[in-house]
Formats: sequence, structure tokens, C-alpha cells
Amino acid sequence: MNKIMLLSLALAFILLGRTHLEAAEPKPLENFQKLTSYDLEQGIKLAQDNKKYVLMYFWADWCSNCSDFQSKVLTEPRVVNSLSESFIFIPINIDREQAIAKTFKVRAVPTFFFLDQKAEPASYLPGAMPADLFLNILSYISSASYKSVEFDDYLSALEKKTP
Repeated sequence: MNKIMLLSLALAFILLGRTHLEAAEPKPLENFQKLTSYDLEQGIKLAQDNKKYVLMYFWADWCSNCSDFQSKVLTEPRVVNSLSESFIFIPINIDREQAIAKTFKVRAVPTFFFLDQKAEPASYLPGAMPADLFLNILSYISSASYKSVEFDDYLSALEKKTP
């Protein structure tokens, strides 16, 4: 509970510390050509307005696991579709956005922070993973199952549904 409070305060500090909010238009990033991505302020506002979850993806240019994840997972059509339908994608380069990375206490990359539709912390996840696992995590978050079911139980239920 203290972590959620800390993350909420950190997010409020970041958002209130900025004096303007640009129009929520996507900005193209060379590393994320298949995904519409937003900066932190735009993304949070858009997520709240459209009742979508937020995926904050912390990464670095020098991180080989990040590069692999970006080229193999974030370009996978099922992942792109899932992110587009249910999430606002906010990539944060820790070397360019050091204050944000420090506020969220990012110690390793890649790291994922999920926020709910009210910009409240939903989950935190360090490390790269294969597309199928990432899709299960996206489904777990976007279905709000994280509120009532442990992830392992969620996966077991999915396996029982799959013939």
C-alpha cells in the first residue's frame, strides 16, 4: 500500500510540476514505429479521457534486452493490437528522462509500470519477456484481473480455457 501511495505522489509531482499540457498528439519515435506513443503528460491525460490503461515502458539506447524486446515483441501484430486497444503507450528513455526514471525508482531496464484509467498504479514489472507472456500480462492488466486474482492463477485459468 505504501508503494502505491509513493507512486501516486510521484506521478502527481511530475504532472503538477509541469505548467502546460500540449495537445495529445502522438509523436513518432524511431524505435516504436508500429506503436502510437505519447509523452508522460499527454499519455496520462489521454488515458483518463479515454478510460484506457497506461503502459510506461522504461528503456535505454544501450540496453540490448530493450532492443531485442522492441524489435521482437513490440513489433508483433498481436502485441501492437492489444496495446492500441487497451493502453496508452509511454516509452521513457531513462537517459533522456532521468528525472522521471528517478521519480519512479527505475533501477534496471527494461521496466514496465502499468497505471489504471485513473492514473493510479496497477502493477510494476522489471525485465524483458517473450511476446506470448507479454500478451498475457497485457490481458491480465486490461481485464482488471490484477485487482482480484494472482497472475499465476490467471494463467492457470487461461490454460484451462485453451483446448
